[in-house]
Amino acid sequence: MVIHPVLGYKANWIYYISAWSVILSLHVILVYNYSPFSLEYAFTDAGVQVGILALIGLGTWYLVRYTDLEILKKSQVLINLVFGGMTLLLIWFVLSFGVLYLLNKNDPSVIEYLKETSYLRTGMALVLFSIVVLVYYTINYYNHFHEKLKIEEQLKENARELELAYLRAQINPHFLFNALNSVSSLVVVNPDKAQEAIVELSEYLRQNMFLSRNRFVTVKEELENIKRYLQIEEIRYGERVSKQLNVPPECKKMVLPSLILQPLFENAVKFGLHESTGELKIFLDIKCQDDFLYIRLQNNYEDTSQTATGTGRGLENVRQRLRIIYGRHDLLMIDDKEREFIVTMKVPQYISDPLNRLES
Repeated sequence: MVIHPVLGYKANWIYYISAWSVILSLHVILVYNYSPFSLEYAFTDAGVQVGILALIGLGTWYLVRYTDLEILKKSQVLINLVFGGMTLLLIWFVLSFGVLYLLNKNDPSVIEYLKETSYLRTGMALVLFSIVVLVYYTINYYNHFHEKLKIEEQLKENARELELAYLRAQINPHFLFNALNSVSSLVVVNPDKAQEAIVELSEYLRQNMFLSRNRFVTVKEELENIKRYLQIEEIRYGERVSKQLNVPPECKKMVLPSLILQPLFENAVKFGLHESTGELKIFLDIKCQDDFLYIRLQNNYEDTSQTATGTGRGLENVRQRLRIIYGRHDLLMIDDKEREFIVTMKVPQYISDPLNRLES
């Protein structure tokens, strides 16, 4: 339902009355200064003609509203405006002159004055009517333009949501493939550990499904899931996995995109353990300051020939998610030193109420 631009808004109603009050005042001044009649008559004359024109101006909105330049042909718009405008002006002429005639029928000088100025009054009414139509068309154009912007923004938001959903959907199958490989390697050599790993994997996937429904989670929630993931790898690799998580308490309540850390840890495990026979040392350091969450993940590796593939899909997935959510390209940095891989990520904290932005 389209709201009347004047009647539907208190502020516009005040502006409308103010504008017509100015016109009424000018009408009073003209009649009083350029006619032999009293100030009382000037107010009556102006009140009737300007007042009725102002009322008709309110109805003119519907003529403009249903004579849309974006829907009808220009010729049809012109025909509608001409005939609609003539009809409204005829209504104004009959009503205003009729009322003034009834009020002054016993004064021939007033009747004669009305006849002499009828053409001038009609011309001024036509000018004012045209201005009202122009203002309404401007408002109508603005409404269309604003609506198009809203639709365009909604389409962009939908596209972003689809892209984010696609990127998040890549995480679980990728992880599940790696996790099942880990479990399968234990089935023959250590069935008890395989069973333990399956239980941990089930708990991990349950929590993973919960977190994946949210666009944002707290650092504490994200780390709890990461610890479950590392427990699965520790069951398989035992003492070969060494981790140190340095997270100050004040940072645990900060927020970040859900499951954003998982690809980083998967990358560390894959190229620190799966591709080597040595010990994997993972060091996570998180700091929070200046409306940013600073995350630094460092791991060692043995085979330098593997590092190129280590910066592939998982890390690129993280980079794209950060770009889509925050609109920045500088939030993920990779430093590949000799036998040491460092990922540094900055997560802005200036999105308003991020934890309320849940996926449907």
